[in-house]
Amino acid sequence: NTANNHGGGVFATGVGSVLNMIGGKISSNRAGAEGGGVRNNNGGIFTVTGGEISNNTAGSIGGGVRIATNTTTFIVQGGNIISNTAGTDGGGIHFGGASFTMQGGEISNNTAGRNSGGVRVSSGEFTMTNGKVSGNRAIETDGGGVLVTGAETIFTMTNSEISGNTAGRNSGGVHVSGSRSSMNNSKINNNTAGNDGGGLLVTGAESVFTMTNSEIIGNTAGRNSGGVRVSNGEFTMTNGKVSGNRAIETDGGGVLVTGAETIFTMTNSEISGNTAGRNSGGVHVASGSRLAMSNSKINNNTAGNDGGGLLVTGTGTIFTMTNSEISGNTAGRNSGGVHVASNGCTMTNSKIIGNTAANDGGGVLVSGEGSVFTMTSGEISGNTAGRHGGAIRRANGEVNINGGVVFGTGANIAAVVSGAHNLNAGDASAHNNAVIIAWNKPAAETPLNYTESANTHLTVLPSEGAAAVWSVHNGVLGISYRNGGNVGFIPAAAK
Repeated sequence: NTANNHGGGVFATGVGSVLNMIGGKISSNRAGAEGGGVRNNNGGIFTVTGGEISNNTAGSIGGGVRIATNTTTFIVQGGNIISNTAGTDGGGIHFGGASFTMQGGEISNNTAGRNSGGVRVSSGEFTMTNGKVSGNRAIETDGGGVLVTGAETIFTMTNSEISGNTAGRNSGGVHVSGSRSSMNNSKINNNTAGNDGGGLLVTGAESVFTMTNSEIIGNTAGRNSGGVRVSNGEFTMTNGKVSGNRAIETDGGGVLVTGAETIFTMTNSEISGNTAGRNSGGVHVASGSRLAMSNSKINNNTAGNDGGGLLVTGTGTIFTMTNSEISGNTAGRNSGGVHVASNGCTMTNSKIIGNTAANDGGGVLVSGEGSVFTMTSGEISGNTAGRHGGAIRRANGEVNINGGVVFGTGANIAAVVSGAHNLNAGDASAHNNAVIIAWNKPAAETPLNYTESANTHLTVLPSEGAAAVWSVHNGVLGISYRNGGNVGFIPAAAK
């Protein structure tokens, strides 16, 4: 069937109208404007129970279904909306009603010429339970699977999946713009964006996205943020996983967080196994944003250049980690674990371990003027740099160590390097919760600020050619030193 304007198959109108579809099929219809299969106008209730809305075409929006009035209730119970096409937005569904509830069922293989290949929600509340949005495509721009816009709009997904969708520009899986959304026991997996946000893009200061017991895995972005991009919004992840995502050209294999209004919080969660073609294999925190992680891990990520695990850039940007771990990450150039290029990074009761950089800063690189890295009661160990600073490389900025352990053994593993001054293998080691740093440097240069705490000790040698380490000799803690041909041991009690 064909309609020159709206509702190629069905056009429902009138206040309080009721349209029930139980089983059956609405298929292969065409509307010149909106609602290739169905267009609902002027409120009422539209219920789909089982059945199929498929292969319909709209010249503008809502290839399968267009809900046009903000007083309409739309309910899908186990039905399928598949293989529909919209000239511009909402290949499967374009919803502008009051309430859209999806219980089971599938929205799949729909196409939009511009935005929202699967679903576009511009008002009201979209609740999806045990549903699937998959294989949809937004050809030109954003929201391959789902696009949610509007300050009063709410999207909730529970026990559901958004997978295998594609966007020509941004947000292969889901795009939330200025709205509130949450995912519970759900998946956003294997989606693709031509530019940014392979899995998820959250934009706008009013946006809030909450992720609980869920995963964002295997997504790809042609440019930035393979898994998640949050720009001027709020993102909270609890018991979540962002893993196996890829940013092909540039930054943020797993997560990219930007904007002064942005807050990203992760608790009991994991960002792992992600890859960036340029920087920040795991996470990039930029442009005045804030990221806080607690009881979480950023591990086994890879960056082609800098920041295998984490990169912190931009004025006002803040990263804090508490009872957490950054481990097993790799950088093709510098900063295998963490790169602090500007502003602050604070580490408390945490570990940066087993990271690798081809050049400098196996564990940590502090490079930006005014940058501050502070470690309290943590551990930086087992990291490797091909050139300088197996544990920490300070090229600029400030390093503060307040208790904790910094140590390494083996070739190209050293504690701290400042400027052009190198440390040799074995210059740092630890015993009985002691910090040991043997450092050949000019006496006038003191870039390391250190506050001694219980069971924590430090030695810094100001003269060139000297070397020493804290060690245990016959059960006594002290300093083993070498100065020219002289070797000796000074018990700690003598200091």
